[in-house]
Amino acid sequence: MATSPTITIIGLGQPYRGDDAAGLNVAERLADLQNESIRVIPFLGDATELMHLWKNAAWLILIDAAKSGQPAGTIHHFDAHQRPLPSFLSSWSSHAFGLPEAITLARQFGQLPPRIEVYGIEGERFSMGEPMTPAVAAACRKVAGMIRKQVQAYLNPA
Repeated sequence: MATSPTITIIGLGQPYRGDDAAGLNVAERLADLQNESIRVIPFLGDATELMHLWKNAAWLILIDAAKSGQPAGTIHHFDAHQRPLPSFLSSWSSHAFGLPEAITLARQFGQLPPRIEVYGIEGERFSMGEPMTPAVAAACRKVAGMIRKQVQAYLNPA
């Protein structure tokens, strides 16, 4: 009998919209962690589908682009159980329903995993066909390293 993943890592974004690909980039960097206990999902879909993806996760890690006015590459880190997510983490898609709304809805329906962490990587370029900025690419590497260390510590406590 297969076990449910303990950790679900979801990187959100659109690959052809510059810095909006940050979450996808981090997920790609963490793909080698995937096993029977860890799911790593690059997610290009509509945020309304997220609750299905994180079902049964004990620990959910979400990574998305952000636009708060901070310099490109700034890393925002939130515990989604502690407080609602800021609106600057909203998806850059054409849909009005983004990551903060998905978490709020899941909270209302009692569908949040026990542990939820959200990383937002501050972007600058979000236009179709734009490349990722160097500062965001560097932040993606850093966030992937941070998550890798957290996951390894969780799975191999001292």
